[in-house]
Amino acid sequence: MKKILAAAVVFLAARATLAGEVSLRVDEPAGVPRKNFHVRSGVPFPKGLVKDASELALKGGAGPIPASIQDWVKWPDGTLMWAMIDFGVNLEAGKASTFNLEWGGGGSPKPAKPLSVDESGGEVRVDTGPLQFSVKPDGLASATLDGKKVLDDMSLSVTADGSDLAGAGSSVAIEEKSPVHCVIRCEGTHAGKFPYVLRFIALAGSPTVKMEHTWISDQDGEKVSVTSLEVRAKVAGAKGVAVGPGLLRKNQWGDYGIDPGAPEGAGSGETQVTQGTWNAFQTTGISQKGKHHRGWIALAGDAGLAVGVRDFHRLYRKGLKADPGSGTITAFLWAGPNPMPLKRHSPILNAHKPKSRGKPDPAAEESIGNSRGTARTHELTLHFFKGGAKEAGVDAVMAAADRPSIAYTNPKWVADSRTFGSIHPLTPGQFASVEGWTDRAMNWWIWNQHNDPAGHGNRGPWYGFFDYGDWQTSYMGEEWQYLNGRYSWNDNEPDTGHTLWLQYARTGDRLYYDAAEAFSRHAMDVDVTHIKGNPDEWGAGRRHCVSHWGEDAGYYGCSHTWVRGFLDAYKIAGLRRGLDVARAGAEFGWHVVMKGKKEWPGGGRTEELKDREFCLPFLSQVCLWETTGEAVYKQRADDVVK
Repeated sequence: MKKILAAAVVFLAARATLAGEVSLRVDEPAGVPRKNFHVRSGVPFPKGLVKDASELALKGGAGPIPASIQDWVKWPDGTLMWAMIDFGVNLEAGKASTFNLEWGGGGSPKPAKPLSVDESGGEVRVDTGPLQFSVKPDGLASATLDGKKVLDDMSLSVTADGSDLAGAGSSVAIEEKSPVHCVIRCEGTHAGKFPYVLRFIALAGSPTVKMEHTWISDQDGEKVSVTSLEVRAKVAGAKGVAVGPGLLRKNQWGDYGIDPGAPEGAGSGETQVTQGTWNAFQTTGISQKGKHHRGWIALAGDAGLAVGVRDFHRLYRKGLKADPGSGTITAFLWAGPNPMPLKRHSPILNAHKPKSRGKPDPAAEESIGNSRGTARTHELTLHFFKGGAKEAGVDAVMAAADRPSIAYTNPKWVADSRTFGSIHPLTPGQFASVEGWTDRAMNWWIWNQHNDPAGHGNRGPWYGFFDYGDWQTSYMGEEWQYLNGRYSWNDNEPDTGHTLWLQYARTGDRLYYDAAEAFSRHAMDVDVTHIKGNPDEWGAGRRHCVSHWGEDAGYYGCSHTWVRGFLDAYKIAGLRRGLDVARAGAEFGWHVVMKGKKEWPGGGRTEELKDREFCLPFLSQVCLWETTGEAVYKQRADDVVK
């Protein structure tokens, strides 16, 4: 027994002295300087190498850096598989910095002024140092910058069928908190309809808050008319307005520079920017028009607030309005008067089905080919500043938010970690033919996403409120054709997000990261149904079709419920919504298949549960168990095997 104990002591001592590091590169892709910019990225580890995140520390050229490092995903043996890192970085325009994530030498230090979070009275209060703000279930209740009151209130609104439905929150909770960062989650509805989820993300020492706004349409898309989706902020002491510049394309891959004919503007009266199409905006109150707006507006006084919307022109129709008289900023996530495109492409189900596939079926089942249950998430940047917007560098802050810096991990490290199983990192001189074909296939898709002259409905590039992020398929000749049920939108078939994340992981190419993030954000909202109270619908994946919710072969079901790309987004980019939606997909699969339900939800189609109808729900249980470690998913997978 003494020998065994002695051996254990020696082993533990050796384990405690093991040290190592993995190099991380952080880029600046927008061509603007960044000060204390919030970087949030996942880093993988081989099984058994690091016990937990407390062993990790982030270091730069000047030594240890304050960082939040979380246990994000564990291996089955309890050791660390993925760590999530949040930290602030200073970068020169167009430059990159290298950091080392080390283990074996203790954790990261705290910031000089740690971020604090406390909860009471139905609100969560956050202090980043320069900025103090309170979060209520339907948005921010107040905000103060260096002792000056800037924000008096925030509210949400949906205009549906002519009625203005105000947001009413049901809960606010702390999802993550550390001395470096926090994530606050809110939930609610608009007058009992149209559920929403908000997330507010803050960093120590920063006057900027990121707001993720998820809106769900739980109404019949063939009947409801939604003409506005708004976030309103009440600003204290407003005296003047500032708006961001117009943009011009720099290249064919979706990069933009400032349009010299539409620079930043300023005024003293009500001002509104409307991006009605992907390539045309106009501004009232200030003389400004062009193709693509940066997507921010501000009210300024002694202190001010700027509100920006990421991918402003890609997610058109969009609008921004600021009125110094009332002290109100409004972000129109959908800007009327045109109604949101919630209807099917065709009012008749199967109207585009070729004769070889059967006659059109005029019988429209309510839950097939209906947008009910679709969602859309927007990222808003709330930047609090002193003085004028131009002097405060607001446009650089918004440009950085539109193209966030990320921490790249060496592809060989990713491959050696085996967190994606067995993948081969991009290696010059190896498999040149395969690599060439892979690049051409993916680059063709990405190029067309930003450049297709016709696209679906002759709208040009694959942009739009529900469209952006998705890809089109079945290209024949010079136009998009219907072919065997596959007309136009990809709708996550087959697990496209996972494919893109794998390509980024094995190459480290930012082009693939951007495509993977945009696709995952689209798919987890638009290509999944989000009717939480109905197990026949909650979490179900939609099939590729003319509309994202289909009308030809546009049913949803187990054979199109892919979750790996959502979990990749959670692991690599830290998108908590990816885990939320993957959980829903696993629950749908368990309900429909593993409980023995044979009939497809909402329709008359009945099939044997085989092939993808069986294996994808099984795969979702395995992937959720691997990601969360929760025993319920392991038990379900074991039950299927048995």
